[in-house]
Amino acid sequence: MFGSIFGPAALLLFLYQLGPAMRKLFLRLDSVAAQSMGSMILLSLFKRIDMLQLEENEDAKKREGWVARLWPEPNITERIDNLK
Repeated sequence: MFGSIFGPAALLLFLYQLGPAMRKLFLRLDSVAAQSMGSMILLSLFKRIDMLQLEENEDAKKREGWVARLWPEPNITERIDNLK
């Protein structure tokens, strides 16, 4: 009974803490990749991907509020801004 009451709340708290940390990790990995291959190359690659207007990327740009905070992967716009 204890787990059924406090389990979901603990899971939400864990995700609330984990989401932004994972996003920072993803952006840090982009920075490391940009250092090894050249930031302009990776930046132009991300811009080309953005210009394709893929449905998955466009949906990710529309995330707002709690969903955007809890989603661990940054959208393509955040990744481009990170490399500028």
